[in-house]
Amino acid sequence: MAKLLSFVVNQERGGTTVNVFINKEGAEFLIEGLQSFIDAGKTEHWHLFTPEWGGDELTSNNLTLNDKNELMNLVTIWFYDDPNESDD
Repeated sequence: MAKLLSFVVNQERGGTTVNVFINKEGAEFLIEGLQSFIDAGKTEHWHLFTPEWGGDELTSNNLTLNDKNELMNLVTIWFYDDPNESDD
């Protein structure tokens, strides 16, 4: 099965929420990436792009979107080895 990993911002019910659409392949991909942060033991970041933005980390197909949902074409995950680093 093809990987499914999409982040969608939803503007309903008076607030903003983020929905993550994921299947087994997408979960395994995300877990491997996050595990590499832990293994490296240093502050790091990871850019995830849709194919429309030149990447293949995120997917954008097979989603039912309406005018209150917006697909995120870029998601950046920041990992801080020292939790106090993010306060700078």
